[in-house]
Amino acid sequence: MPRQRAVFAAGSVVALGVILGIVSAVAFALSAPKGVVPESLLPADTDIYFGWDGTEKHKPAWERSACYEVLEQTRVLRTIVDFTLSGKPADARLPTAAVKQLCEGIARKGISMSMAFPDGDPMPRIVIVLHNAAALERAFTTALPQIGLKIRKFEPLTVRGRQMHRLTFNSYRYTGVALIVSEGPELSWWSEGGHLVLAFGKGSVDAVLNVAEGKLPGIAQSENWRKYREGPKDFPTVLAAWFDVRALRKRLANYAVQERSNLDNRVTLGELIELLGEIGRAHV
Repeated sequence: MPRQRAVFAAGSVVALGVILGIVSAVAFALSAPKGVVPESLLPADTDIYFGWDGTEKHKPAWERSACYEVLEQTRVLRTIVDFTLSGKPADARLPTAAVKQLCEGIARKGISMSMAFPDGDPMPRIVIVLHNAAALERAFTTALPQIGLKIRKFEPLTVRGRQMHRLTFNSYRYTGVALIVSEGPELSWWSEGGHLVLAFGKGSVDAVLNVAEGKLPGIAQSENWRKYREGPKDFPTVLAAWFDVRALRKRLANYAVQERSNLDNRVTLGELIELLGEIGRAHV
C-alpha cells in the first residue's frame, strides 16, 4: 500500500506540474489552420472524459445566453481567475499575464481530455488536446522542462514521422527500508492536425497515433460519446464530461482514503464508493 500511495501521489504531482508548465506559455495567439477534429485523437477506451468546445465554435448562441451575460459582461470569470492567481507564490515561475491569456484562449478555442487506467500499469494514461493550439508547441517546449520536478531526461524525437518532445520523470518507490529511484512516466507533446497534443503515461503516444491513423477506434465511436455528445438533439452540446465509476473502482479500490489509527479504522476508496452507492439507493 505505501507503494500505491507513492505512485498515486507522484501521478498527482506530475499532473499538477504539467498544468503549471502549460500556463507558463507566454501567449495564446492561435492562428493554426483548421485540421482534424480533436475527438479523432482520443482513444475509445476512455474512463474519464472532459470536452469543452470553446465559445467561438458556438459564438452566436453563446452571446445570446444568460451565461454569457454573467461571465463576460460582469467579468465574473476574470475576477475568479484574478482571485485564484492572488495566492500564487511570489517566486513561482508563472507569469500572471500568461496564465490569464491561456485561460482565455482555452475558453475561446476549447480543450479535450481523456484519461484511462490500463491493466497492469500503476499510472494512468492521460491525453490532452488544446484545440487549434499548434502554434504553442515552441512555447511548451521552452516551459515544460522548467516545471520544477525531478526530470530524468528531456529529448526531441521522431515517432511515425512526427516531430515531438518528451520528458521522462523519476519514479520513487519506498521499500520500507530505502527509497528506490528509477525511470518513471513520460510526457510527450507535438502538433497534430492544427492542435497541440500532450500525452502522459506508458503507451499514450502510440494510443493517440493509432487512433489518428485509423488503426484503433476513437472516442467518437464509443457508446458514451453517442449518448452524451450526440444524444441531445434539442440543444447544442458545448461541454460534456463523464467518468466510468466501475473502472475507477476496479483500479483504485484498495487506495487508502484514511489509514488505520488508534481512533479510526482504515477506509479504502472502494469502500467509500460502495457507501455512497448505498446512500444513493436509500434515497431512490
